[in-house]
Amino acid sequence: MIITCRILVAALLVFLGNVPQLIAQEKISARKALTALNQIFKYKNPAALKPLLSTDFSIAAYHMNATDGMLKQILKNYPADSIALISIQQKRDLTFVKIGFYNRNKLLDTNDMVLDKGGSILYLEQFDRLFGMDRSVIAKHRITIPFENDNGAIILKVTLNSHKRMVRLLFDTGADGMVLSKDLADSLGIVANKTKQVTVLGGHRQAYVSTENTVYLGKLALTGQRIALVNDYHKRTDGIIGNTLTKRFIVKVNYDKNELSLYDFGYYEPEENAIAIPVKVPGNILLPVELNIARRKNVRGSFFFDTGARYNLLVFPSFVVANNLLTNGFRPLYTSLVTSMGVTSTAFGGIASGLTLGSNLPLENIPINLMDTKNLDRNWKTIADGSIGARLIGRYNFVIDLLKKVIYLSPNHTFNYPQDFILGGLMMGFDHAGHLRVKFSISPSMRGKIKEEAIVERINGIASEDLLKDIKKLNKLLHLSKRKRLVLEAKDERNNLFSIRLMRQ
Repeated sequence: MIITCRILVAALLVFLGNVPQLIAQEKISARKALTALNQIFKYKNPAALKPLLSTDFSIAAYHMNATDGMLKQILKNYPADSIALISIQQKRDLTFVKIGFYNRNKLLDTNDMVLDKGGSILYLEQFDRLFGMDRSVIAKHRITIPFENDNGAIILKVTLNSHKRMVRLLFDTGADGMVLSKDLADSLGIVANKTKQVTVLGGHRQAYVSTENTVYLGKLALTGQRIALVNDYHKRTDGIIGNTLTKRFIVKVNYDKNELSLYDFGYYEPEENAIAIPVKVPGNILLPVELNIARRKNVRGSFFFDTGARYNLLVFPSFVVANNLLTNGFRPLYTSLVTSMGVTSTAFGGIASGLTLGSNLPLENIPINLMDTKNLDRNWKTIADGSIGARLIGRYNFVIDLLKKVIYLSPNHTFNYPQDFILGGLMMGFDHAGHLRVKFSISPSMRGKIKEEAIVERINGIASEDLLKDIKKLNKLLHLSKRKRLVLEAKDERNNLFSIRLMRQ
């Protein structure tokens, strides 16, 4: 074995000396990577490889820290005992190092190890394939299922294990796995067999966990699923299905048709008008964002892509403090409570002047919430600077492709709808069907006078469909003199029309 490794390393040095088009640093990086690979397979210990991994290193759809256990599994189960260099090719900023995996001098597999422009390892195709992901094949369509669209929230109907009862799960990319109401789990005979501390927005909490469950999306079975069971799950669904889907499939969401499609990982061709935004996946999905609070200097951050959150934009406390967002021209219009699995935090609501997703998707006048630093769990830490919620995400059809570490956004039929707005002590906004709805009351004097999600028919005699079609009419209402009164007409649960006078701010 020692003789074989020395021969392979010697061959590598000779080969690299005969590749004049490669700069010295690329030669050094390739040599270090090959030497480290031979060491980890010889000693069955991934330690020698870790210093050479890029911060964007991944195996299949998993990123950095999540790959530690996967590396150990590969070294334990894959029978390679040496790796040899075949060729090196430069493509833009990436170096493709074709390598062969051997066992007792017999070739097992041949494919690429890819290095970034700094010479660190981004991925190895062989490692991806060992976990069911092949970058060279066309992504195969597995299933398309309808979903319930609740103001941008995506609700899937599934069955669990052998039970026929339909369960409504929120597709939540802000959650790593699955969550189910414990009362429902008890009724379905789903039993917890361990406990685990889970991180939620603003803190931590204990959860019971059931393992080895099967989730059925139509005819597609997801086996071996872990489900967290919680006592105080108060959302409008039976539970959550999170990045269980995005780390196993390419996920396509079409709000125009209210359909979700799943594809096996592979080469996926996006639609022509799709805007590609690169993402990082240290756990959940992070997008690069530029935020402008009050038409001042832009601040850059990384925000969760969170289809399970019903807001537009939430900024986490550390980012608020680091960038002085509350004292840099921001005008707080109300306070709100943000709750995640029983943990509640306070936030200050208002309007941000601008937001840019990625590097080329600017938006204006975005409703925003800045989290307060008070009463937070001191042990709560997050790698994100904030969270983009379903009210904003829902303006786009999107594809999440964690093989390429990219999200494709395509404006849907709601893209040009007015942003949610504050008028007369109420936050209001248009749903995907074009109905104007009351989101919540920001003024104590308005609470109890009208329910959340009530459909607004007219404001000061102007039909809501006219406000949707003509932004000038809406802007005229928003800038109406304080001396003028505001009257809102809406429908109650029995579809009866009623009117209330709005408070002027």
